[in-house]
Amino acid sequence: MNEESYQREMDDQAQFEAEQKALKNDVYDKLANCYAIVREMITDELTSDVSPTDWVKISEIGQAMQDLTYYLDIEEWENALIEINNYV
Repeated sequence: MNEESYQREMDDQAQFEAEQKALKNDVYDKLANCYAIVREMITDELTSDVSPTDWVKISEIGQAMQDLTYYLDIEEWENALIEINNYV
Protein backbone atom coordinates (compact mmCIF):
# COMPACT_ATOMS: atom_id res chain seq x y z
CA MET A 1 0.00 0.00 0.00
CA ASN A 2 2.86 2.38 0.76
CA GLU A 3 4.23 1.91 -2.75
CA GLU A 4 0.79 2.69 -4.22
CA SER A 5 0.61 5.92 -2.22
CA TYR A 6 4.07 6.89 -3.39
CA GLN A 7 3.16 6.17 -7.02
CA ARG A 8 -0.07 8.16 -6.70
CA GLU A 9 1.89 11.08 -5.23
CA MET A 10 4.42 10.91 -8.06
CA ASP A 11 1.62 10.83 -10.64
CA ASP A 12 -0.06 13.82 -9.01
CA GLN A 13 3.22 15.73 -9.01
CA ALA A 14 3.82 14.92 -12.68
CA GLN A 15 0.31 16.07 -13.56
CA PHE A 16 0.78 19.30 -11.60
CA GLU A 17 4.09 20.00 -13.35
CA ALA A 18 2.51 19.37 -16.75
CA GLU A 19 -0.34 21.76 -15.94
CA GLN A 20 2.14 24.42 -14.77
CA LYS A 21 4.17 24.04 -17.95
CA ALA A 22 1.02 24.43 -20.06
CA LEU A 23 0.07 27.58 -18.12
CA LYS A 24 3.61 28.96 -18.52
CA ASN A 25 3.50 28.36 -22.27
CA ASP A 26 0.11 30.08 -22.48
CA VAL A 27 1.45 33.07 -20.52
CA TYR A 28 4.49 33.38 -22.78
CA ASP A 29 2.33 33.09 -25.91
CA LYS A 30 0.10 35.96 -24.79
CA LEU A 31 2.77 38.14 -23.18
CA ALA A 32 3.97 39.95 -26.32
CA ASN A 33 0.40 40.81 -27.31
CA CYS A 34 -0.31 42.08 -23.83
CA TYR A 35 2.64 44.46 -23.81
CA ALA A 36 1.80 45.73 -27.29
CA ILE A 37 -1.78 46.43 -26.24
CA VAL A 38 -0.69 48.15 -23.03
CA ARG A 39 1.84 50.29 -24.93
CA GLU A 40 -0.88 51.30 -27.40
CA MET A 41 -3.32 52.13 -24.57
CA ILE A 42 -0.77 54.36 -22.86
CA THR A 43 0.27 56.04 -26.10
CA ASP A 44 -3.36 56.70 -26.99
CA GLU A 45 -3.97 58.15 -23.54
CA LEU A 46 -0.92 60.41 -23.72
CA THR A 47 -1.56 61.68 -27.25
CA SER A 48 -5.33 62.10 -27.19
CA ASP A 49 -6.53 65.46 -28.48
CA VAL A 50 -10.09 64.69 -27.41
CA SER A 51 -9.65 64.47 -23.65
CA PRO A 52 -7.03 65.27 -21.04
CA THR A 53 -4.60 62.54 -20.04
CA ASP A 54 -6.13 60.18 -17.51
CA TRP A 55 -3.17 59.68 -15.18
CA VAL A 56 -5.20 57.42 -12.89
CA LYS A 57 -5.79 55.04 -15.79
CA ILE A 58 -2.08 55.06 -16.65
CA SER A 59 -1.22 54.45 -13.00
CA GLU A 60 -3.63 51.50 -12.85
CA ILE A 61 -2.04 50.00 -15.96
CA GLY A 62 1.38 50.46 -14.38
CA GLN A 63 0.24 48.71 -11.20
CA ALA A 64 -1.19 45.82 -13.22
CA MET A 65 2.13 45.46 -15.04
CA GLN A 66 3.97 45.44 -11.69
CA ASP A 67 1.64 42.69 -10.51
CA LEU A 68 2.26 40.77 -13.72
CA THR A 69 6.02 41.12 -13.32
CA TYR A 70 5.78 39.85 -9.75
CA TYR A 71 3.77 36.79 -10.81
CA LEU A 72 6.23 36.05 -13.60
CA ASP A 73 9.13 36.35 -11.16
CA ILE A 74 7.69 33.85 -8.70
CA GLU A 75 6.37 31.63 -11.51
CA GLU A 76 2.75 32.01 -10.44
CA TRP A 77 1.46 31.27 -13.93
CA GLU A 78 -2.26 31.20 -13.14
CA ASN A 79 -2.27 34.71 -11.67
CA ALA A 80 0.01 35.97 -14.44
CA LEU A 81 -2.48 34.65 -16.99
CA ILE A 82 -5.32 36.42 -15.19
CA GLU A 83 -3.43 39.74 -15.39
CA ILE A 84 -2.65 39.21 -19.07
CA ASN A 85 -6.24 38.28 -19.90
CA ASN A 86 -7.34 41.63 -18.52
CA TYR A 87 -5.66 43.22 -21.55
CA VAL A 88 -5.62 40.60 -24.31
